Amino acid sequence: MTDKVFDAFKAFDKKLKLDPAVTQQARDVAADLEQCLRDAGLLQSRLLQGSFGRKTMRPPLKDVDMVVVLPDRLAEHRTEPGMSQWAMDEFRKAIVAANILPGVAFDVDEEHAHALQLTIPGLDFTVDLVPAFETESPDDGWLYIADREKDQWTKLSDVRLLRDKVAARNQDCGGVWVNQVRQAKHSLDRDAEVKGLVCGLLVESIAYEAVTKKMAPQQAMVAIFTVAVDKLSGWYAGLAQDDLTGKWSGAERAQVLRFFAENRHKAVEAVRLENAGDPVAAVHAWRDVFGDLFPQTDVSFAERLKTIGQVGGAVTADGLLTTAAGNARPARPWRAVAVDEVSTLPTTSLASTRSKVEASAPSMDDLLADPARVAKDVASGAVVWGAANVVGRPLSNGLAVKLELDLLPLPEAAAEGYPAERVRVVVTRERKVMVYPVSGRGRTWRHRNDFDPRMLCLQYPGDDPALLWLWDDGLEDLLTRVRLHVLSEEAFRREGQWPGEELPHGNPQNGVVWPVANQAMRDALKKWSR
Repeated sequence: MTDKVFDAFKAFDKKLKLDPAVTQQARDVAADLEQCLRDAGLLQSRLLQGSFGRKTMRPPLKDVDMVVVLPDRLAEHRTEPGMSQWAMDEFRKAIVAANILPGVAFDVDEEHAHALQLTIPGLDFTVDLVPAFETESPDDGWLYIADREKDQWTKLSDVRLLRDKVAARNQDCGGVWVNQVRQAKHSLDRDAEVKGLVCGLLVESIAYEAVTKKMAPQQAMVAIFTVAVDKLSGWYAGLAQDDLTGKWSGAERAQVLRFFAENRHKAVEAVRLENAGDPVAAVHAWRDVFGDLFPQTDVSFAERLKTIGQVGGAVTADGLLTTAAGNARPARPWRAVAVDEVSTLPTTSLASTRSKVEASAPSMDDLLADPARVAKDVASGAVVWGAANVVGRPLSNGLAVKLELDLLPLPEAAAEGYPAERVRVVVTRERKVMVYPVSGRGRTWRHRNDFDPRMLCLQYPGDDPALLWLWDDGLEDLLTRVRLHVLSEEAFRREGQWPGEELPHGNPQNGVVWPVANQAMRDALKKWSR
């Protein structure tokens, strides 16, 4: 784990812990209630249950569940009619008589079948008192729980066994298991519908199966999301007694599975980016899992563009900018100053150094052959992230083709108010490629011809091939270079400085290309050489 990602998870974990002052309030109230009910002869033992008792609750604290085990001397009355209600009424009388919680109100929202709810002035959480009896075999750890709706005590609870299981697992994991459960629970906040379907005990159950030893939070999240996908396709009780998914419809189950599958993909990608040496991109990926509560980096988008421009990297399938090697070579944009200097992108056929999956994305030849079909592929997201309103058609009686599209701002850029950019890519049968900005008329452009053809100057054709997009690099790499260029243009408008290295305008004297000035880019030349 890199320091940057470690620090982000550490800060995130602090935000998921209950306020110590509120926790102490809850424990003080529980202690006062215990003493009150013990003095009244109504309590033999007690335990805190639920996520608060198991230390997996996230803020804010909403309720404290306290199981009150009644004395054995009352056990003979357990099956008598009205005994469940009697226990709760006696709790109420004892609390009011002792005046330990002035102004306390009971069952304000509704009467719960298994608990007497206490609403206490000055506290933002309620307390649920759950009457219970030991079973005939107390050493087994089970309890009979009151049910005043059905007027019975036949419901068996393994609340003590569950508490002990969770405590033991947390200890086996070095005390961080409960932290990771809270993190996994928080990921549900990204989807309100899924959050309404997935109870806290289900998340704890999945985590109990997935995380059995101490591990970093990144690996824990991958494991939890993976087990969720594997286990939730059918009946699943986990740490509970009954099926925790039993009320889901088929559509709801599919929705939950899709949510966890997407989170698994994002978590795996975050780990990959970190392992590839890009903790900044990894942090952005984790923010896509956990939302804005997960800390963000202090690196601006313009700074990220500068880094990618110098060392290369990729725009991932999720729209993340990363230095991990991929579809974005380092680049030095340039601009002609006279018509006779204008040059289209080079048609040289040098093999790309990228390892491409066969037929994974349309080639430039595919675009020439069938621009409409390629436009559909681009619009589907199969080529690059964030392409919209894509149009592909022949031009000039088939002598050229046009691909026009909106390039949506990457999520990092959108967060800083960068706009979408509409661009037009024109490709001729002679393999000449010209790229024009279509949107934002009237804006200044750092690297675009001031005369016809008013196309973007993405690169200097005579530069080192390691820094160039070439025909065989394909459409994905071309559109990625175009996207990073128009984003860099916007960064220049905002910052007054090009994010990366750029070439002087006009052809170099004596045809000698300007040397690379930046050491990081000089190192990148070796990595991207061809």
